[in-house]
Amino acid sequence: MAYLLSFSMMRYREASELRADCLSYVDDDQFGRLWLVSGETTKIYHDSDARWVVSPSIEIAIRAMSLVANLRMRCARQDPTVPYDNEYDANPYLINRAYEPWSKRAGVEMDMTKRPSYFSYMEVIATHPRLFDLTEITIQSRDLEVAQLVTPSLDREKFSVGKVWEFTWHQLRRTGAVNMHASNMVTDESAQYQLKHLSRNQSLYYRQGYSNILLNEEAKSEYLKAMYDVQASGALSFLEDRYISAYGVERKREMLSPICETDYKSLTRAARNGELSWRDVLLGICTYRGTCQYGGVENILRCGGGVDTGPCAHLLIDKNKKKSMVKLESIIRERKLTALVHSPYEQSLEAQHYAVRSILKIIEIAEH
Repeated sequence: MAYLLSFSMMRYREASELRADCLSYVDDDQFGRLWLVSGETTKIYHDSDARWVVSPSIEIAIRAMSLVANLRMRCARQDPTVPYDNEYDANPYLINRAYEPWSKRAGVEMDMTKRPSYFSYMEVIATHPRLFDLTEITIQSRDLEVAQLVTPSLDREKFSVGKVWEFTWHQLRRTGAVNMHASNMVTDESAQYQLKHLSRNQSLYYRQGYSNILLNEEAKSEYLKAMYDVQASGALSFLEDRYISAYGVERKREMLSPICETDYKSLTRAARNGELSWRDVLLGICTYRGTCQYGGVENILRCGGGVDTGPCAHLLIDKNKKKSMVKLESIIRERKLTALVHSPYEQSLEAQHYAVRSILKIIEIAEH
């Protein structure tokens, strides 16, 4: 169940009402195969066949739950103490009581419409101590920084460095929404990054809509809200020392002046109105308003500056990407060895090599 909620943005109650045949897929000409989960939303408006775009990896979880559900129905049919309902023969709920003879069989004599409910997420973790490695879910300082950016109202008593993260079912919806946007797969510009395809399909469909099927509107709203929050939080993070301008502190202050003078709520409102403009590039953050014709991904020449031009004035260099830049420089150097002498390709590599070395030099100066 936890795996299903992690990759669907469903509410716990919605997921608990799913049937064995809830998983399906459609083959789209543009995006390929899309996996869908269909069920009934718990919202007050009528949505008896709501659908959620899910990760392809969710198939194994639902298949496993379906097999267990059908096994339990077979056991229930053979048990005279169970008030069996033939309605569940062909398509049982994924969540049922444990009717198998080797189980505790708690409540098997009850009407089958009264199905069990899962514990809270934290109770599940407490009763299954091997589910997570505690060292992996212990709050680190960087974790807390990110969490406070995404949720400024975070309870400092409840969440602090060294404590174990407290999880809730609903948190999986929120985390899914934040991760889908933070993956940079939600705008036309961010399509340049080939990250997780499962997140890409979800974010694209929740953002752009899909005319042939009815998607859950609440999941879409949750995603959009998270998208604006992440944009606002990201903008605030640019004030940190890790981001520098090739043209000094004054230029950075000039680029970020709207952020310096704005509170978080105003930034979120600005993001909703399309007034915040930034995107990840190889060297850091591009603050250019609109679509950059040079890209900044496959070719860093315009971002980092070539032999005859300086770095882009709209670039905020991210010092945390230094390792990636060093690796990029090594790749460019290797490719130069095999490039045809005096060819356009060699000239392009030379210019890009100059650009990345220039940015690394700027970072080196800033660190000393």
